[in-house]
Amino acid sequence: MRSCAPSAQVNTQNSRQWNSDTTVSRSFWINVWPCYGGTSASHTQHPTRVLVRGRYRYIEEVMEKAAKLTNCRPASHGFYTPDGCPIRNLESLVPEQHYLLFPFGGFYRKQTVPTALLWQLYSDARHIVQCL
Repeated sequence: MRSCAPSAQVNTQNSRQWNSDTTVSRSFWINVWPCYGGTSASHTQHPTRVLVRGRYRYIEEVMEKAAKLTNCRPASHGFYTPDGCPIRNLESLVPEQHYLLFPFGGFYRKQTVPTALLWQLYSDARHIVQCL
């Protein structure tokens, strides 16, 4: 069974640190991969970089921006981490991390994760293990 708790703990620590640093929220970038089921669009080779502006207050603002940049009409809860954890609020976003955007009527299935993203995650993990 998949657990989304560890990511939430890290994100909570990051959001606390950010809030204690300044009263003005910081902007940061995330990597968004559109997922359209079995179509060629889901086999994109590169993510779309989306700027999460410090003035944003709702996850819907980020999804709207990501949808515009990827030409995807997203589902109301269409933002996920690569391992399938749903993203429901801004505090769950981590700078420079990868997220999946599913279209209206779509939902997370591990078969729809883009191959290029899987290879990138595999390469990153392998590099980390080699550095230990």
